[in-house]
Amino acid sequence: MNKAFTLIELLVVVLIIGILSAIALPQYTKAVGKARVTDAVITMKSLMDAEEIYHMANGDFTSDLSELDITIPTSGNYTYKCHETPFSGACGAVPQKEGLPVLEFYPTNSSSIYAGKRWCQAYDVTMSAAGKAKAVEICKTFGPQDTSITHAEYHLVQ
Repeated sequence: MNKAFTLIELLVVVLIIGILSAIALPQYTKAVGKARVTDAVITMKSLMDAEEIYHMANGDFTSDLSELDITIPTSGNYTYKCHETPFSGACGAVPQKEGLPVLEFYPTNSSSIYAGKRWCQAYDVTMSAAGKAKAVEICKTFGPQDTSITHAEYHLVQ
């Protein structure tokens, strides 16, 4: 009796592995994307806390991140920036990789009509249609769509 595998058995095993990897790879890339955005959300929450503390101490917001009492990552998946006016302390995380969404947070003590809003969106970034679709899918995992924004799909970060 021959104890070796036949060519058909090996082909079936390779086929099964191929099917499983085709199913798992998209889920894996989605999970990696969400992890990258979650890291940026955590940084943005800390950044907004530092911006609000700065506002309480100085009476105004700053666009110079070095004036804030926080260390912002300078390399990675996102770059971070804040605005003094006309956005009243709004800060954003701009993706450096295709398929990641933009994060836009407003401080709660802002004079803007968007005070306290935290958005995930793929509208204000240059990327391919497929990249924007991935970014929107990631945004959907963070919260519901903000229906007050009618020109683009903005999701609330909760």
